[in-house]
Amino acid sequence: MEVYEKFYRRADSMLNGAIGVKDNKSMLNEDKCYMLQQALEKALKAILIYHGVNPPHTHNIEVLFNLIQQCEVIPQNVYRHELNKLTDYSTQKRYPGEEDEDETTDEDFLFFLQRTIVCFNWIKKILINQNEQGRTNQI
Repeated sequence: MEVYEKFYRRADSMLNGAIGVKDNKSMLNEDKCYMLQQALEKALKAILIYHGVNPPHTHNIEVLFNLIQQCEVIPQNVYRHELNKLTDYSTQKRYPGEEDEDETTDEDFLFFLQRTIVCFNWIKKILINQNEQGRTNQI
């Protein structure tokens, strides 16, 4: 299994975990969004690795999208600018007392979940497309 496939596999696992707790009212929406941020971060790093770019040790979604933009055209429907807001869940919103005073609502989580799924569909197409170029993968 290629390294980018391992990253994507972890990303997909985190996304499925977030989907699995979607209706769990005992879990905070901030933690669900943190799972989405981790999933997206790993998936974006998978694209970079696929293109031979060593991804930086960052949680910043915008930084990763900026690097990907040098390798891939990012479609408008990927919601890049909205998804950049997930970075807050790996930093400020991750630590109690340091987050904004605004609580993350169910609607906020569903907003990010839907957009993360759209982005994952785009990422998967990129990584699966390489099968047509002669590479094999296990995604």
